Amino acid sequence: MILTCGAACRQPPDDPILDGSLPGPAIPAGAIRVSDEGSPAAACAALVAAANGSLTIAWTTTAVGAIRRVFTNQLGRDGRRVGPDQRVTWFASEVGGCPAVSGSGDHVALAWSSPQGINLANLDASGTLVGAPSIVVPTTGGLGVSLAFDGSGYGLVWEEGRTSVPDREIRFVRLDLDGIPTGPPRVLVPRGEGGEGPTIVAVSTGFAVAWYAAGVLLQRLAADGSPIGEPTSERGTGAGEPSLQFSPPVASASNSSKLGLAWRYRPENDSQVRFHVTQRDAPELGETRPTSITTRVYGRAMFAAASTDGFLVAWTSLPLFHIDSIAFPGSRLQFIRLDSAGQPIPPLDAIDGDVQARAAGFDGKQYVLALTTSDGGLYVLKVDP
Repeated sequence: MILTCGAACRQPPDDPILDGSLPGPAIPAGAIRVSDEGSPAAACAALVAAANGSLTIAWTTTAVGAIRRVFTNQLGRDGRRVGPDQRVTWFASEVGGCPAVSGSGDHVALAWSSPQGINLANLDASGTLVGAPSIVVPTTGGLGVSLAFDGSGYGLVWEEGRTSVPDREIRFVRLDLDGIPTGPPRVLVPRGEGGEGPTIVAVSTGFAVAWYAAGVLLQRLAADGSPIGEPTSERGTGAGEPSLQFSPPVASASNSSKLGLAWRYRPENDSQVRFHVTQRDAPELGETRPTSITTRVYGRAMFAAASTDGFLVAWTSLPLFHIDSIAFPGSRLQFIRLDSAGQPIPPLDAIDGDVQARAAGFDGKQYVLALTTSDGGLYVLKVDP
């Protein structure tokens, strides 16, 4: 059975965030639970689809009232898990941030940060761990890990340093198919430039990395991480406040020809989602204006997925003065589809009931949203393109 998100996801006429009538906890229609019942509450997630439509999903549990751990599972084409949760880490000291997962077929890698460094685990085509996880890059504290697979290896980026944002660096390292670094890390954004929240995708020339630094910047890289040209930018387009490690300020997704970037824009008291499409073989910002979608985006996290001929962007709208936790009373998951040029395809969909977006992907036929609810459960929901 293929599950779809149709009329149940349509935005209601009244906004509970504004009128004060907060909806109670609810599981969205059509959503399938991924995490075990009674397991620690899920905090954030990442997913990647295989060519046969199956999904590998990874998530971390919240540190509130429980030891943070990393779990993974394999989902069939129908979105249902094929077995019990697979625990990847066992100790709280092994996890310091959200996971990233990428790959294809027999080569899937799962990365996450810890106080000791950037950790990596290899998974086979069935989602089973291959060997033991290891620290591939010792660090003084990494945040914002993002991972991309280019067919012969991986590009890995992260924020280096646990001090304030201006004192952090954004670094890149190339990994082979076994997850072993092929050389030392490269500094893409040095200290003092305020880079945060890097996201990486594979493109025809190697990789493209986007990040936030008083605006959105995009840098093309060769396969070994060496820069191609100078960064291009959409200056003055960010939210203005530093992000939490659960909330990447820029989301990216690519298909065979296009690369899409999504971020939040907050001029004055307004709030918008902005989306920019560029050519995958020569990605750059600044030549064309991004698409603006007016909506109340009180949460910072953005997630994007690319189909063969379009995109989906998902985010969470939260009440003011919120904490980025499992779910918050009045939170709303919102998402919209865009065509290959980045133009919105109405309607703007919403799911109420204390729901937060955690990841987005595409299984070859449908978009897949990972979400958490106030009961601490991790769910997936399939959405027609």
